[in-house]
Amino acid sequence: MENSYSTPTSDVSNSKGKPWGKWIGFGCLGAVALMLLMGMSCYFMVSGAMKVGEKEFGPVCSQYLAKLESKDFAGAYSLMGQGGRNAFPEEKHNKLMKGITEKLGPIESKTVQFVQTGVDQTGRWGRITYATKFRNGSGTIRFELRKTTDEYQVVGVFFQSPLLTDYVNETLSKEP
Repeated sequence: MENSYSTPTSDVSNSKGKPWGKWIGFGCLGAVALMLLMGMSCYFMVSGAMKVGEKEFGPVCSQYLAKLESKDFAGAYSLMGQGGRNAFPEEKHNKLMKGITEKLGPIESKTVQFVQTGVDQTGRWGRITYATKFRNGSGTIRFELRKTTDEYQVVGVFFQSPLLTDYVNETLSKEP
């Protein structure tokens, strides 16, 4: 049986072929196939995470926003978990949310932009960000959530819009 591979000490010009050529080709094709497979799996993971985030976090976020739309700020505050209540007293919450909803107007549409979830020493938490179109402009709403017993509760809600810059600065400067 004849060996087509050259020994390390042999003259390269005497070799019968290039044994590594086809292996390099197979390796490159394998790398391209692996990258395509990884790209497709990332796409499906991200789209699946958005759906799971909306399914898990969406109901409490929608309830909270519905309370704000109907000017039931105390009702919205009741959906907040203990962490949110400790950080933000009800009177301050109601005043700030009233001003924000007046400045932005009602929500015309919202789409999930970002979802994140995890577990820490105190339990499960989640974060969901919506790209939102309000009557008076666009912005984002980010909810911070914490799971208590069997449901998520809002521990923080953050509105971001160029329309709010002056209002927030003015409101915060009046606080003692």
